[in-house]
Amino acid sequence: MDEGAAIRIVDRFTLRYRLPDGSTVVDRLVAGRRDLTAVDREMLLGWRDPVEGIFEIQRKEGDAVVLLNLVDDLEYRTYSNVGRAAFRGVSKGGFLHTCLVPVHSAGGAWLVSGAMSSYPRSSATEIARAALELATSQPELVFRNPEKIEQG
Repeated sequence: MDEGAAIRIVDRFTLRYRLPDGSTVVDRLVAGRRDLTAVDREMLLGWRDPVEGIFEIQRKEGDAVVLLNLVDDLEYRTYSNVGRAAFRGVSKGGFLHTCLVPVHSAGGAWLVSGAMSSYPRSSATEIARAALELATSQPELVFRNPEKIEQG
């Protein structure tokens, strides 16, 4: 198993896996940390609903990149906890496979969570197939977009 796959497993377990009592690791973290502010609690609890996808890089804006999710057809203004260095080497028209979590205190902002794999524009055909496979194997990812719910 490569490092990216291992990171994705840990990320999925931390954010989405339901423990026997129905809680997630994030739920337990928040419950055990009385020193968190209300804003920090809200942000962490929002991480229980991450966005997994294959994204086309629309543009760079300062420390962020604007990504179009090929699965749910929504745009995400995305940051990394290591700053713009995380997006060095990626360019408009390229692709990223990653997971995003919301940053509630910065409305409309998202943060890369876990591994991020990048692909050049020239891999568009393979990326389209991978996005279609992800959408058909996990249709709930498509229906994050209210327009797709209406179409469905």
